[in-house]
Amino acid sequence: MVSFDLAEGNPGCLTFMMEAYMGGGMPSAVKAEKAFQRMQGYNIKGAKLYMLWNDCCNRNTPRTLNIMLEKPIEDILEHINYEGGRGIPYSEEATADRYPGESEDILKAIDEAGKEEVVTDGV
Repeated sequence: MVSFDLAEGNPGCLTFMMEAYMGGGMPSAVKAEKAFQRMQGYNIKGAKLYMLWNDCCNRNTPRTLNIMLEKPIEDILEHINYEGGRGIPYSEEATADRYPGESEDILKAIDEAGKEEVVTDGV
């Protein structure tokens, strides 16, 4: 299980994590856990997670979780490693603003994310 240490003391990241785990009941918590496990495996944490949620996804928590589960890591890194100091926003077409548990696609994404090979030495 991912711990709140993933926030690295970043209050914005901690807010995002709390919202992700607590905001939509059990389906949201399960989805959040899979999404944060994936990010942890690629050493995306703290300020980088906050940037993804705040800058790239306009604080839309369900959308951020979908991106964390569905987008290739290279794409996520491209959005959060922008040299201008802020993340590059995802276009509206990049992913739907679904809420956890609303469709079979979400359950499939959660299942697939659990099967993905995770890198343990960071990016």
